[in-house]
Amino acid sequence: MRKARIVAFTVITAMVLSSIVRLFLFQTFLIPSASMDPTLAVGERVAVSKLAAHSGNFTRGDVIVFRDPGGWLPGELGEGRSAVAQFLSRVGVLPEDTGQDLVKRIIGVGGDHVECCTADGHLRVNGHVLTEAYVDSEVGSAQVFFDEVVPQGSYFVAGDNRGHSAGSRYHIAQGTWAVPRDLVVGKVVAVAWPFSQRRVIEGSAELADLPATSP
Repeated sequence: MRKARIVAFTVITAMVLSSIVRLFLFQTFLIPSASMDPTLAVGERVAVSKLAAHSGNFTRGDVIVFRDPGGWLPGELGEGRSAVAQFLSRVGVLPEDTGQDLVKRIIGVGGDHVECCTADGHLRVNGHVLTEAYVDSEVGSAQVFFDEVVPQGSYFVAGDNRGHSAGSRYHIAQGTWAVPRDLVVGKVVAVAWPFSQRRVIEGSAELADLPATSP
């Protein structure tokens, strides 16, 4: 009986600590699609830092997880999971995979002028042409043309696999293209699983170092 109480106390303590970590520090997410290839692959588990979300400290080039701003996702893609799996996900034991979160890269922050595209298919931010080494080179960026200024407190986002990612550019007509800061869950900092593929996820120095105004 004493051993059972110790085991129960240990399990409960572990779940409480895991929930605290999930709420304030880190959370894991499952990558469900190829929208971030080649940076993130389908089925990988990523570690997401919530510290930046608490401080609002995001910059261009960061890879972020955020909640649907409205009409980006088709529905409750995670409903097929068992009740146990859903509970373990909520307390942080299993990765979040409800299908109601998205992962994209920040291209523009509040006040930035984002345009697509140059004659050779590159984005411009504040008048500067991007090379975007992280983008799938076989696809490029020139699928949807736009010319927008990002509202303050929001972000313009895009997937690295532009041909298979419906980021901000695809939601301009609906008026839901800007991702508000309060919908951002956190910043992707590493791939945690599979163990053989673990790695740190860096932002983009090219984007982070862009001037805030046009040349």
